[in-house]
Amino acid sequence: MEVTEGSVRFQVGASFYRRSSSLSRDFGVLAASLYRQNQAKLQVLDGMSACGVRTLRYLKEASADFVWANDADPDVHAVLAANLKAVDRSRYCITHQSAQKLLHQAIARPEYFDLIDLDAFGNPSGFLTAGLQALRFGGLFYVTSTDGRSLSGQLPHQSMQQWGSFARSHPAVHEQALRILMGSVYQQAMALGYGIKPIFSLYAGQVFRVMVQLLPQPLVVRPKQPIGHYGFLGYCHQCGQFQSVDWRALGRVKCVCDVGSAVVPPPVVSGPMWLGELHDADWLEKMRDLAVEWEWVDQAACLELLRSEVGMPPYFYTLGEVGRRGKMDIPKRDRLAQALTLAGYSFSRTHIAPEGFKTNAPFAACIEFARN
Repeated sequence: MEVTEGSVRFQVGASFYRRSSSLSRDFGVLAASLYRQNQAKLQVLDGMSACGVRTLRYLKEASADFVWANDADPDVHAVLAANLKAVDRSRYCITHQSAQKLLHQAIARPEYFDLIDLDAFGNPSGFLTAGLQALRFGGLFYVTSTDGRSLSGQLPHQSMQQWGSFARSHPAVHEQALRILMGSVYQQAMALGYGIKPIFSLYAGQVFRVMVQLLPQPLVVRPKQPIGHYGFLGYCHQCGQFQSVDWRALGRVKCVCDVGSAVVPPPVVSGPMWLGELHDADWLEKMRDLAVEWEWVDQAACLELLRSEVGMPPYFYTLGEVGRRGKMDIPKRDRLAQALTLAGYSFSRTHIAPEGFKTNAPFAACIEFARN
């Protein structure tokens, strides 16, 4: 089967190919192209190449100088080689070994990449430390998780085992999944003495993807100061309110609806996870401008939506939840947005859920404004 994606045509053969993940590959190409423009070089490791669509797009669309295309399955070699045969052989190589082994070999040489793309199936936590170590400072680390069940709170004990984070179920679980994934990358970088800057985070087609830039020094955490970018998320099943929870507040978490007049169960707490920004506004704006230049209309619109999430709380509510808890019809988003904005609150949509919205207003206020 021949497929067209972006400006490339390729064969899928018997390899795995998820058409619904094309947006995440578009974003990877945009970020890689900007990096190439700024640094005048781009060496890429595509750790799980499959049919080679990412490799081909990094070479053709992002003008990568060299891409190391690796896939642990040697049975994909024929289709991978066929898809790359029109490219100058000096610009790529093909190997078939585990991504973990390949990363450790790169570290031992040592060899550092400008962009490492690990499009893993399932849980990528076993690749994070080696992936960060094989990355050049200032380079881009692009990782995938499809481990939706544990990250979204369906299997909290499995989440604790695999991610070191206890995930609970609530209406914003897909953003929680991105934040646990980002938090895992952050924690591994901190353990190595490095820092990260989130470039963007994307949930699309049941796939969670985050891209970070590797920094030579970690974010400063001062004694007795709140650790605002890495902590916990509380959710009250009684009233629907979310809240960020600092490490020092554990054991003292109360909801705003707990006014002492009745016994209110404490909020359930998930984490630890990344609570800082999921995206960098400057990167998103430049990626959007490049998408417009390339006439990628849908991608530009999605990047604009991601840009609107910057500066908002680390969770979202849904219009359906407002209607359910307010015992009314689902409110119109535009009318609710106008009412909250006029009252001085922030409001934005979210790319994660069609009915989702972000606001710094209390959830009770959202219900009240929707009712009136």
